[in-house]
Amino acid sequence: MIQLTIRSLVAADRDPAVNVINAAARWYGDFLPPEDLHDPEMTAAQWEDEARRLAWYGGFVDGVLVGVMGLERARDAALLRHAYILPAHQHHGIGLHENRDTWDEAVAGFAKTMLERDPTLTEDVIRKFGHNMFGGDFVFSVSRDFVRRCPTPLLLQPGSDKPHPAETSAEIARLAPNLEIQKDWRAPTHLAESIQWVADFLGRHTPKMGDAR
Repeated sequence: MIQLTIRSLVAADRDPAVNVINAAARWYGDFLPPEDLHDPEMTAAQWEDEARRLAWYGGFVDGVLVGVMGLERARDAALLRHAYILPAHQHHGIGLHENRDTWDEAVAGFAKTMLERDPTLTEDVIRKFGHNMFGGDFVFSVSRDFVRRCPTPLLLQPGSDKPHPAETSAEIARLAPNLEIQKDWRAPTHLAESIQWVADFLGRHTPKMGDAR
C-alpha cells in the first residue's frame, strides 16, 4: 500500500527539495516561452533565503519527496508561495474510493506537524481544514454534477493506485461530456509520449487571441 505523508521540511531536506523544484519547473519548458523559464528555477541559496520568510512543506510517497510547497503567514492569512510536483506524480486526480484511511492519515500527520510548529492552532482548525480538503466522496476538487455539466475539453490520465483510484477515473470517463483519455502515460516509459500528448491537447484547445469562444 502506498504511504502518503506531508511534513515540514528542514535544512537536511534542502537538496532533495531543490531537485524537485527544478525537475518540476523544467517540465514546463514544452509549454512556456523561453523568457518565462529559468534553469535552475531555484538554487540552494535561494531555497534557504525563502526559508527565512516562509515554511517549506513536502509531500512524500513511500518516504520519497515528490512535491514541495511554501507557505507564508501574513497576519491571519496563509499564502501559498510555491507549488512544485515531480512530473511523474502530476495529473493524478485524487478522489475517494475505498481509501478514506489514506486521507485521514495524511491529515493526522499534517496536524501533528502544524500543532508542534504553531501553538496558536487547534486540533479543531486542522480537522476542519482536512474536511474541506478531503471530505468529499468523489474527486475532491469538484462534484459529479460539475463534471457532468463541464463543456471544457478535459484530458484524463487515469489513476491506478490508492490515492488516485482507478474507479474515480472511470467515473469521470462516464460523466464528462467532452473527454480525451490517455490510457498509458506513466513515466519513465511514457514520459515523452505524455509530454507530446499534453502539448497537442493544449494546442488544439487553447483559445487564440481574439477567439470569441
